[in-house]
Amino acid sequence: KKPIWGQFLPFDLPWLRRYGIRGEPEHDSMLLHSCLWLELPHDLAFLTSIYTNEVFHKDDAKGRFRPTESLWSYNCKDVAYTDEIILAELEELKTRKLEDFYKRLYQNPQPYAIQMQLGGVLRNEEKAVELRKIVDPIKENVDALLRAHAGDDFNPGSGPQRTKFLYETLGLPARHHRKTKKLT
Repeated sequence: KKPIWGQFLPFDLPWLRRYGIRGEPEHDSMLLHSCLWLELPHDLAFLTSIYTNEVFHKDDAKGRFRPTESLWSYNCKDVAYTDEIILAELEELKTRKLEDFYKRLYQNPQPYAIQMQLGGVLRNEEKAVELRKIVDPIKENVDALLRAHAGDDFNPGSGPQRTKFLYETLGLPARHHRKTKKLT
């Protein structure tokens, strides 16, 4: 099988397979960038802006579900820019000596993750029951510790209560959702 490069391959591979294109995922620009700069956005528009000298092209996709010249131009730019981005990211991995780390934690597990996405994951009910016997008491202890510090009415499953506990009670630095700007 031939190696496949792309941006967010778990989305593209089912479409490629639908049209008879088979291959092994080798490099995913989103995963590469996640390995390099976890805290930054990983979408193709952002990666294009920092790894290439190309002009933002995502607006070229108007009416993109019809086979128009703009659709073909848009798709060609996606492919060309993704290649350019991956080559730059691979060079950055090498410079920062992260090649082995990327291979072990990102690249090697990728085919398995994609296979699980395409085919699902089997669940061993007996093992699940066995693990619950171990995990449930630990969870109960953690919940009891939280309540001891946050109050008996604290519900760890409540987002607003967790937010209040983390930022007001514990005084941790506030973290905001990247898009909505709400506390997380």
